[in-house]
Amino acid sequence: MVVSDLSTLVLVAHPSLMSSRINASLVKAGITLPNVTIHNLYGCYPNHQIDVDLEQRLVENHERIVFQFPFYWNSSPALLKDWFDKVVLHGWGYGSTGRSLNGKQL
Repeated sequence: MVVSDLSTLVLVAHPSLMSSRINASLVKAGITLPNVTIHNLYGCYPNHQIDVDLEQRLVENHERIVFQFPFYWNSSPALLKDWFDKVVLHGWGYGSTGRSLNGKQL
């Protein structure tokens, strides 16, 4: 296995992670890797009260962002959609002044 030197943020968005075999196994394996931060959105924000400043700092402090979630009817779980709407803002993540995602691997 090749291990990267890039810092990696894994945003896990599974509403019932403990009952998931595959996603739970991926998280368990990920926490053993160097330079990997596992961030369970449903564990942190069960009521969808997202700390936007914290989330933006996490993204800014990592070079690679991985979105791990179950695929629901051609979409993502509600909290991940909410995360995108609240965290990846115009002027921060995109737009003429939004440069926080520039150079990141997604």
